[in-house]
Amino acid sequence: RIRVNHKSPGFEKQPTSEKTARGPSLRRLLTDRKRTSMSLSAWTHHSLLKATAPINFDQGRLAKGAVNREARELLREMTRARESYIEQLSDPSNSSETVTRACNDYLALLMGLIEPPDSSLVEGGKVPKPIKSKDAAADVHVKEGAGDAPSPEGEGSEEGGDAAAAAAAPKKGKKSKAKEEPMKLFGAIIPGMRGATLFKWMDAISGNAMEFTDAQCELICCLLNLGLWHCLHASVQGAKATAGDEDGTLTKAVYTSLLSAAAIFSYVDKFELSKVEFRENHDFDERLVESMAIQCLAEAQEVTTTIAQKKGHDPKLISGLARDNSELFAAAKEKIEKMPQQLAADLTSYCAFKIKFYEATALCENGAALYAQCEETNQCGPAVKCFQEAVKLLFDSAEASEKYIKEKKRRSNKNFNQTRDNDVTKLDAFRDVAKKTKNLLDKAERERSFIYHDKIPDFLPEDIIPAKRLVKATPYELPMISEKWNSALFNQTLIPLRGDDMAADKASSDNSRLKFGRHFAPARLDDAVCSVQ
Repeated sequence: RIRVNHKSPGFEKQPTSEKTARGPSLRRLLTDRKRTSMSLSAWTHHSLLKATAPINFDQGRLAKGAVNREARELLREMTRARESYIEQLSDPSNSSETVTRACNDYLALLMGLIEPPDSSLVEGGKVPKPIKSKDAAADVHVKEGAGDAPSPEGEGSEEGGDAAAAAAAPKKGKKSKAKEEPMKLFGAIIPGMRGATLFKWMDAISGNAMEFTDAQCELICCLLNLGLWHCLHASVQGAKATAGDEDGTLTKAVYTSLLSAAAIFSYVDKFELSKVEFRENHDFDERLVESMAIQCLAEAQEVTTTIAQKKGHDPKLISGLARDNSELFAAAKEKIEKMPQQLAADLTSYCAFKIKFYEATALCENGAALYAQCEETNQCGPAVKCFQEAVKLLFDSAEASEKYIKEKKRRSNKNFNQTRDNDVTKLDAFRDVAKKTKNLLDKAERERSFIYHDKIPDFLPEDIIPAKRLVKATPYELPMISEKWNSALFNQTLIPLRGDDMAADKASSDNSRLKFGRHFAPARLDDAVCSVQ
């Protein structure tokens, strides 16, 4: 190559309009900013855990159907298993095996309430299927928030309704809490063991306190919380990995937890949500659950992309991985775009930021692959075009991140950590890509002007490196129903419906209050429906 005096007549470097517009700004973006070692893979967005109220299965309505000692012991064990599971969830630094085992122990017992084995029911102890009734006490009560759902409808059973609806209706002369409170009614009367317990959960996305009288809803909430815990666990392990992870153990833990979360959300979406009534704009909304599954898969792929970048793998491989990252986040964003923005704006803006960032990463690596072939192809314009578009996308991603932080502050209220450094442009992952893009753009433009003299195309090359996916979640499987159900005997006809026996209602923890913690989603409403502490 011939050395050329840049100041010689005829060899002045003509800056492109893109460089004039973006070059100085990109340079300022990389200077005068304190670096942070936080990994972009650890800088993730997930809902906090769903708060719940304690349950005493061994007292109240359900206990009235227990026929033998084994049945009463099973209910006591179920109470202990649920308490243990909720306690394990409260600490995201616990081992994944411990939390999963606690969840499986409880679900193995809970599944007997949903579909009791025939051997556990005494003769004549079976009950009919759930009775659909618009005006009867429902399986879900929701205290409505502003703009979240339509106005509540009237409760109670009308004169001339079916027998089950009349039995569930408030008795004359007694005050009915369900009638006094503004609630939205869903579903059906669920007699027997499946509908004997009142479960209370906080809806993470809408901020509503919710009540369920369906054990199937309890199973879904427990699985969603397990998936959310895996996300929090991945964030904790990722923060530790930035401080040092020579053997890669922590990075592997992040990767495994995110895949586990993706598998759980996918299982809930495909196999469990169809067993309950669709509830739009709540945690049971299939659009949200499917989006969460795709998001976790994308974040697991982020770990793979980061490892490939650190080890200096082929730019074509990194470009393919980054492009797949962008497409996964785009798919996650598409699922929730039609949800109300006051509920999903933080998640959609987070996905928009990741889409732009990984598009920029893919084009940077694509340009690097083209730049390495300049001598063979005798042109450098296509590489320059890739770098220029990557610079645009980096600025777009920085702007999208600012919108995401704004929405996250709005949604998190007082629980948002104001001391945390939330500037994405200070992250090593962002700065490394921006610096690499800037350096390669400068080099490519110099060589194009002084050596190849080819034109910068108006559009990106047609042979863009396609997406490449290396992650795949192992399908989640529910545990088998506990063997303790084989010896327990229940008579479901002895279990009263809620409202028929006030003493049994009180003993059934119907008045228990939601319990929150550091990693639980905050309440946004008063305690008119579900008591909150």
